[in-house]
Amino acid sequence: KIKKLKDEEIELIKSGYRTKPTELEYFINLTAKMLSSLTNYTAVALKPIIQKSNFKHLQLIPLSKRQVLMVLVTDAGLVENKLVELPKFVEEEDLNRISQFLTQKFRGLNAEQIQNVNIDNLEREFLRYKQVIKELVDFLHKNIKPQYAERVYRGGTTNILDQPEFRDLDKVKALLDLLEKDEVISSVLMENIGKGITVSIGEENQYEEMKDCSVVTATYKIGEKQIGTIGVIGPTRMEYSKVIAVLDLTARTLSEVLTEMFT
Repeated sequence: KIKKLKDEEIELIKSGYRTKPTELEYFINLTAKMLSSLTNYTAVALKPIIQKSNFKHLQLIPLSKRQVLMVLVTDAGLVENKLVELPKFVEEEDLNRISQFLTQKFRGLNAEQIQNVNIDNLEREFLRYKQVIKELVDFLHKNIKPQYAERVYRGGTTNILDQPEFRDLDKVKALLDLLEKDEVISSVLMENIGKGITVSIGEENQYEEMKDCSVVTATYKIGEKQIGTIGVIGPTRMEYSKVIAVLDLTARTLSEVLTEMFT
């Protein structure tokens, strides 16, 4: 049976999201800290990933004669910045036109669809920049991948030390080392995107270091698009009824805030 949260717990979740910064990262980081505070367990949160969102805008900003900063924005509010070396110098005015051209070409497409776009048949005005555009598109194809270090947020990692099951120093060191690996946490959370509330207990976890843990996750959305996952990691005897209630309300509230921001 799912536990009914106290009024002050509900208010803590609701009030945390009342601030209105423009940075999506602020809310994802806030979510991890808030979950750990409410549950006294370790909390993790996955920033929306580019594969789960659609291309919205691209901007090319000149930094030197041949270096430009490629700023990629998705409909989920995800911003990726990439430094690109161009094969030749391009005037800023032309960079803006190329930015607009690529934005129109890719707008609304997801990562997989972008990989399949053919830009060989360029309009006449862009023919002289064909090699530049090809370099930019090739670079985009190669770099439209998740960056683990930029995507995983944590709260209360050392809370695991308070649990009697983890008094064994070797065991707790192995677990803490695992929890610090962005690719591990990311894979655990990504596996559960779109599944609502999930619970993995003990041996159900794929990593040996987590066999004495339970992982409870919830998916959050922007509009109807399931875009990321938040989770709580604790001992197998954790208070599941409360953890599920906290995750459920937090995911729903975060979804409402992000939907308002980005739609």
